[in-house]
Amino acid sequence: MQHTSRINEAFNALKKPVERALYLLKLKGLDINFENETTMDAEFLMEQLELRESLAEIENNQAALDELDK
Repeated sequence: MQHTSRINEAFNALKKPVERALYLLKLKGLDINFENETTMDAEFLMEQLELRESLAEIENNQAALDELDK
């Protein structure tokens, strides 16, 4: 029964590139669980906050939105 379960798991993982990569990492002992991963690069998070603030400031300004689109 365990072999059948592992075969099904592997087959499903092979259908999707990201799941295939995660499966291969798991086989090597690296179990990555993105749903529970809460750590990120602080620089990336700060950039996202700044972008959100910029968008909030220009939300109703069509000229600024056009400039941002460029």
